[in-house]
Amino acid sequence: MFEPLAQSLSSSADPAPSRRRPAGVAAPKRDLRKSNLTRIDGRSGFALRIRALVPEFTAALGEPSSLKRIKIQEAAELKAIAEQARGDWMREGRGSLDDIVRLEQAGQQGADPARASR
Repeated sequence: MFEPLAQSLSSSADPAPSRRRPAGVAAPKRDLRKSNLTRIDGRSGFALRIRALVPEFTAALGEPSSLKRIKIQEAAELKAIAEQARGDWMREGRGSLDDIVRLEQAGQQGADPARASR
């Protein structure tokens, strides 16, 4: 009357489709807008420094537009990265002076109120 479940599953004509991609087929591209890859955990000391720099830069520029707010955030991040790189080099000798000079210049250019007002 009824055939056992194991026999009915094994006797089906269509095997279950494999979830693996065939060899040589590239993975589908992900939409990078879905995840913010530059998000910094707000609980770290690094993030606290960025949050401390943002009001300082905002005060230097006055009331910023939405585009200026983005530039201010980026400038604060660059400045914090430069400070961290300088501290790492001074404490542990990590990194090169060339990289530190470049980071500090990028941080200073981003923090310049005349540049941010453009």
